[in-house]
Amino acid sequence: MYDMCSDEYAGMEVGYVESVVFVQDIKNNTWVTCEDETYKTEDLEKIACGIVLYHFDDCFFYNSKDRHWRRIDGVQSVEDFQGLMCYHDLSDRFERQISLNMDRAIFPFRWRICRKEENSYVMFALDMLCGPIRVPYYGNAPLNSSLQFLTMSFSMDVATRRMLKAREDLLYYKSNSYADYRRCDVVHIPPVVMQSMVKFLQEGAGRAFGIKPSVLMAVEGVGFPDRFISRPFDVNITYLRNFLGKDVFEKHFPWQQKDNFQPLCQLLGIDKPPKSLRKAYSFNPYAPVIFLILKQWGLQDINHIQKFFGYDRTIFNVYLSNFRAVFRPDGVVIDCCESGCDWQRLGGYARFILERKGEKHFVKVFSRLSLNPWNEYVRDILRMLYDYQGLFSEEILKLLLAQGETRIVHDLMAEAVNRQKYQNVKLEYDDNKLRHGRTMLNCECSIDGYEFHLVKDTDDLYEIGGALCNCVASYRWDVVHYISAIFYVKKDDKYLACIEVKDQNAIVQASGYCNRELRGTLLEYFAYWAYVKGLRIGSKCLEECIRSAGIEPEKLYYEVRKLMTAEAYQKMNFEELTGLADEDIRNGWYIRFLQLLNEKRRFRLAAPPWMEFLDERSYLNYVLPEGGRLIEDAEKGVREAMFVLGVMYLQGRLLMPDLEKSRHWLLKAERKGSKMAAGFLERLNIPEKRLHLMDDLKLMEGLMKMRQRARKAGLLLN
Repeated sequence: MYDMCSDEYAGMEVGYVESVVFVQDIKNNTWVTCEDETYKTEDLEKIACGIVLYHFDDCFFYNSKDRHWRRIDGVQSVEDFQGLMCYHDLSDRFERQISLNMDRAIFPFRWRICRKEENSYVMFALDMLCGPIRVPYYGNAPLNSSLQFLTMSFSMDVATRRMLKAREDLLYYKSNSYADYRRCDVVHIPPVVMQSMVKFLQEGAGRAFGIKPSVLMAVEGVGFPDRFISRPFDVNITYLRNFLGKDVFEKHFPWQQKDNFQPLCQLLGIDKPPKSLRKAYSFNPYAPVIFLILKQWGLQDINHIQKFFGYDRTIFNVYLSNFRAVFRPDGVVIDCCESGCDWQRLGGYARFILERKGEKHFVKVFSRLSLNPWNEYVRDILRMLYDYQGLFSEEILKLLLAQGETRIVHDLMAEAVNRQKYQNVKLEYDDNKLRHGRTMLNCECSIDGYEFHLVKDTDDLYEIGGALCNCVASYRWDVVHYISAIFYVKKDDKYLACIEVKDQNAIVQASGYCNRELRGTLLEYFAYWAYVKGLRIGSKCLEECIRSAGIEPEKLYYEVRKLMTAEAYQKMNFEELTGLADEDIRNGWYIRFLQLLNEKRRFRLAAPPWMEFLDERSYLNYVLPEGGRLIEDAEKGVREAMFVLGVMYLQGRLLMPDLEKSRHWLLKAERKGSKMAAGFLERLNIPEKRLHLMDDLKLMEGLMKMRQRARKAGLLLN
């Protein structure tokens, strides 16, 4: 077992005046005080430890003594187990149909809190099993996992304001990927354990400073000990460190300062803070931030403002920790560092309601926006109202005030935006666009007739919006400023869906006609497209649609690959074509490769005069660096690859013209049954017909396309 100070941690009761140990009651899924002296003090490796793991309808049990997983019917099946138990449910982290695959699962068994006699030293430790979990497929038992005993610990001295941590990597998982986050557990401190730790810290501060600080707010999160050590007399002010800025925070709020409320109000320009604000600050450190936001929007009545003081995590669908104070000569302005344009649009909506209906109606609307998850129409309505001011009729605005952010209001506003035409802007996606760049261009492709295109002209937004009866035209500002990238899906020249991609390649929404959910084959190919192109699903609604439809993009990948045909190759660009896996290469790929390479590189690479090549393969690798797959397959005897290589020698554009080598490769292709190679050989053997070979090549390419269309239409047998 890993211990920060093995001699001291091995028996935490030695030298401590008070200690408390919590273990898990799996029947009620709660943490309770441990009364068994053996379980309180014994090393975890010497105790039998059992894990009850739920994954949807399946329940598994792990015994630390035999290190083996087995299926059980439920918690009642292991009631007679003698040892410490841990209950863990992964159903909310993984889909039902896919295999369970976690890189780091944490199974806590025992929380220990102790304080030393006559000083402010507090010890805090968690004993756990930690390691990867692998389940081959839904319904199977987990594979034997290499779970290890670990101890995560804090050593806190309130008097010297020092803290030491062991296994701090288990506290946080730093990644921008939601998929990666789901694969790694982090430590969550139960409320009952946190309350005991706060009590010990308060008593330690009382012994060190002669004053026992009060903590009235709801305490949660592994970061609280750091906050208490930093500002023991007012923990609340530490939550505003990022809001105020590090330099401002350290300057105005020293650690020994006991009353920070008045200096905070003076700093933020709140001259006469109401009594309800001071009271709210004791329970919610973000109350002054909320007060300033509402004042900035135009609210005056404290009776209306104080109704929002209870929101301590998010407000108006925005995390309170994302707000920042901007200090200006004329006062303090509140800004949001994450929401960007959405925050400005929300402020515009607030002023619109206050101007039209007053503060009472504002409280009703914005309480709803804070309490309930936003539906699919809220952001669109805020965007259209802010970006297209003066465009909507008085009837639409009155309907918005009366009904709120409903579908009817959304559709009427979208129709008004679609009728309005603005100057066309051509979009240039390149590496200088920080949000997207060339990765978006690489996402264009065709899958079995479903064409995924990127919007490159703002005029396309109006055409798509009119065809799908949605408000995609209102995204013009976001698209022009490269905040969002819009894709649309077509099949047989008919618009089927549009897709919005934002930061970090996250798909935030995808909808069909009249903003309906994607279904059936379209949803399957959408999920496959996102999986292959490396786009992550950033919408819980989309995730739920894919999961409820039983779609597994990993499995669908292998099914869609079978659909690769010469017709599909003709719709690919050079990067898509050369990026295909080896198993996706079939007849038609090599001819399309020749066509695209001729368009991409209109010159022939020439070797220096002094360079000598040992064989033809060395020469081809030098002058044809993009053609590694073509050269290798031609040497393996792939008929179309040999034919294309022969044509390259004949054309003399990418390779030095060489009739003998051209005849050599065409002859090998003919022996494999290539009729096109036979036709070329016949003309090569008749001198007067050699001049017409290039025209014949273009003609044959056209005939091939005609045959493909005819075969697809059922007019030609394979």
